[in-house]
Amino acid sequence: MGLSVVRLRLFALLFCCLSASAFAAWHSVLQVTVGTPAHSITLSCPGTGSTSSTISCSGTYTGTAPSTSGWTYSWNAPLSGSGSVTSIASVSGGTITGIVIPTPSGAGTGTVSVTDNLSDSATSGSVVISAPAAYTGPGDIDSTWQWWGGLRAYSSATRGTVSINVCNVSDVACADMSTDASTGALVVTTVGGSNCAVVTCTVKTLYNKVGGGNDATQATIGTRPTLALTGCTSGSNACMVFTGAQYLTTPSALVINTPQTVYGVALENNSSAHAGVILRNATSEVILRFAGSGVTQALAYSAGCGVNASGVSTDVWHTLQGVLNSASSFVYLDGTGIAGGTSCGGNLNSTVGIGDGPGDTGDGLTGKMAEVGIANTAIGSTPSSTLSSNAKTFWGY
Repeated sequence: MGLSVVRLRLFALLFCCLSASAFAAWHSVLQVTVGTPAHSITLSCPGTGSTSSTISCSGTYTGTAPSTSGWTYSWNAPLSGSGSVTSIASVSGGTITGIVIPTPSGAGTGTVSVTDNLSDSATSGSVVISAPAAYTGPGDIDSTWQWWGGLRAYSSATRGTVSINVCNVSDVACADMSTDASTGALVVTTVGGSNCAVVTCTVKTLYNKVGGGNDATQATIGTRPTLALTGCTSGSNACMVFTGAQYLTTPSALVINTPQTVYGVALENNSSAHAGVILRNATSEVILRFAGSGVTQALAYSAGCGVNASGVSTDVWHTLQGVLNSASSFVYLDGTGIAGGTSCGGNLNSTVGIGDGPGDTGDGLTGKMAEVGIANTAIGSTPSSTLSSNAKTFWGY
């Protein structure tokens, strides 16, 4: 007789001979729960965060290990926002690391809950989410810029985006550097493992932050400005250095009719005998410059027409702005109008060089530059003063 038959007969004997209550008690002792073992997660997040960036949390798990994908999050009142967890670095040995969660849309104090792919949930302790520090850039002050590039954020909305492309020695590696998502300052990173405070790095591209491309660039290493991380302004960590024959140029023409405003934040060395070009168009006509003799000029696009302002200090950072608007042309130095009235007109329809231009060696800028732009309106005295004050506050000169 087979073993299974014997078991079946014994079970029948028990069933017929036991009372209903006794059988129920016997059955409850023998029953076994079959299924997934118990599992759970915990969540630990930093006590503070910012609406301008994600937060990185960690956690633990027991039982079955969750996956690194398929997680969701939800911020709890008074904070709000939900969706998919950005990424998880690792799940191993009971520990979960690098749970990257987008921050809520508003600031305040609250908690965040996550749910893993096994439907386990956990909630963090209190997290204080702050709004980024107030920041105002040239693009917030005036909306008529057609081209603007600099080593800070163009506007509050463009914080955290790319600013320049930098190469290390011999272009072994090149990399973008962006501005800080909160402060708007340039975030200096290594380039291919090279520290630009130790080796000479060159600025290959200055990005047009107005949009639409047409970034100013230079393929030749020796004709690029270098990136300085010291000796700039007291409020900055970087600036571009020109030694008379360096320039960046837009690949495509800028088409801007009169009036125009040309603008730069720069310093000319006292020892310079050069004209100190900040902006020049492709037909070799200076748009905006310093001069070795201590003269600043904003020149129209026809030879011989200029607005001249004398007595500008060298070895000092300045906000220099030229308004080219026929008889209403003007030069503003550090936000103050210091010369005007010359009839300067003409439309711009050419590429533009920053620091100098092709074929025009000998009068390029010998000094430093932080930002530069061209607008398609005559930016007058009030916004000029605001632009200058804003630049001085940020750069610290």
